[in-house]
Amino acid sequence: MSQRSSQHATALVRSTDLTPDERYRLLANDLRRDALAVLEHRSGRVELSEVAAAVAARTDGVDATAADGETRVETALHHIHLPKLDDFGVVEYDPEVNVVVA
Repeated sequence: MSQRSSQHATALVRSTDLTPDERYRLLANDLRRDALAVLEHRSGRVELSEVAAAVAARTDGVDATAADGETRVETALHHIHLPKLDDFGVVEYDPEVNVVVA
């Protein structure tokens, strides 16, 4: 991931009242950093599929043109990364309708 993406992700996490350990934990994962970088450039409600497609396109080792690559990213975001970001108050994620609000 580029330095610029890391800075965007860090800026979103800094806007939330987190301890340094919580920030490091959230930023430790590449998919979470990429998702945060993508969400920083979106406003309002964003569909999970849109976030997943953008993250897959940015992620090394994922063929963004292959449906299974994007599906794996979407599954990981849905079950692991977006709920964790929601738990810490960085984003709002509604898993019932697959919508994220940053």
